[in-house]
Amino acid sequence: MEKITTNKASQNGVRALSRKLTELLKDKNRQIYQDNVTKFGIPEKYVRRAFSEKTMPETATSGKSEFYLPLENRCKILGFAQMAQKNESLAELDRIVIFQKTQERVFEHNS
Repeated sequence: MEKITTNKASQNGVRALSRKLTELLKDKNRQIYQDNVTKFGIPEKYVRRAFSEKTMPETATSGKSEFYLPLENRCKILGFAQMAQKNESLAELDRIVIFQKTQERVFEHNS
């Protein structure tokens, strides 16, 4: 059985997540594309920039957001959670994403 851990993403983890998101966005039928571009009508160019290897690490180091990564066997990224700092005493769980193939496998194990 695979061991799944969740940790706050390091800078390398944020860059790896960015690369994975950029790759997933290439397929317009994937859920990540549908949720971020089609469903909310966000321009594709903006989504790609927000998930870029330049923007995501900058966001993480700015103190405005933290990323948490569920990892399979300490290396395969299964999804992510993003927490946005609103002010000194308030943070918001901004999004939780489980990548599609992972969702299918989880549902298979539960059925």
